[in-house]
Amino acid sequence: MTEPIPNARPVSIAPSSLAFVLYALAVISVVLGLAGGLTVLTLATISDSLHLVTVLWMVMSLAAGCSVAGLLWALGSLCHRAQQQAAAERRMVSALERLAGRAGDLAAPAAGGAPPDAPPGIDPDEPSLAALVREVRELNVNALLSDGQRQLKRQYLTERQAETLARQVDRAAADGDLDEADRQFDALVRLAPDWPQRAALRERIDHARSEAEALDVKRAGEQAETFMAAGDFAQAEAVAAQLLARRPAAVAATALLARVRREAETFTSEQRLAMFKTVEKHAQSRQWRAAVAAADELVAAHPDSAEADAIRARMPTLTDNARIEEVRELRDRIRDLIERRRYGEALHLARDVVERFPATAAAAELTEQMSRLEALAADEEGKS
Repeated sequence: MTEPIPNARPVSIAPSSLAFVLYALAVISVVLGLAGGLTVLTLATISDSLHLVTVLWMVMSLAAGCSVAGLLWALGSLCHRAQQQAAAERRMVSALERLAGRAGDLAAPAAGGAPPDAPPGIDPDEPSLAALVREVRELNVNALLSDGQRQLKRQYLTERQAETLARQVDRAAADGDLDEADRQFDALVRLAPDWPQRAALRERIDHARSEAEALDVKRAGEQAETFMAAGDFAQAEAVAAQLLARRPAAVAATALLARVRREAETFTSEQRLAMFKTVEKHAQSRQWRAAVAAADELVAAHPDSAEADAIRARMPTLTDNARIEEVRELRDRIRDLIERRRYGEALHLARDVVERFPATAAAAELTEQMSRLEALAADEEGKS
């Protein structure tokens, strides 16, 4: 009696390998059938004995090869189908294990203990088990479908998801969120690169971006115009610079910034010229103190301009004439106060002129009259 071989294990062959072998044997059977028919035909031709029996042998050889090939091919298909069924069952088992593990995790807090860490493959942030249940059902349905049916289902689901992404792209573009529209469009391209409406959808995004850019440029231009009308060219330039930062490729943004700077330079040039003409007007009218005030304003506002340099060259003359003008006015006021016998006020102004303008002829004249004016002021004070 033969003893069993210890530790012997049955040899298992993977269904995919067995299917490949059966497909190969089917092809070989067809080849052998063709070879047999051709061999019979060749022998009959050589012996010049081609008749009905020879034809029957040829047909039988071909039929036998094709029959065996068909049987082997069918067996290979069954093995391939069995492999797919086993793979689907493994996915179902895996999903059920995940479902069971998740159910245990959900039940653990009810027993009073802290929830353990989520097992591998389980999303701890998933709100419910509905996703796992749907996955198990989907695997179960797919396991019952043929290859062609699964392909059709995959194509149908891809088209539906592509349509959903297209609606999201249109909605984001309509809301002005063009970055989100681009992200959804990229996801659509990755999902269905040959989707027929892809080019039209891209055109809609580009059109929405062009409209948004035109509206942004229009609003910025209106704001810049408002600031320029008020003479606030710093704010106008800031608006144009911000627009160019947002739209660096927009020609209109570059043109707006250049225009604002050009208008600002023109405005500044006209302002300098107007201030210079004001100084000239006061000087021609011998309003020297007004001329000095206008000159100081011009130099302070535009210190590096040619007009400021010209005014600085004339400033000593303007200042001397303004001093003389002020002294004369003070002297005339002193005379008026003396005529009205207001000697105290006249004495106060006289001392001010002598102190502030000691080198003038009026100061020298008032110095000579100071003693007389002091006596009159003292007599006035005594009478009061």
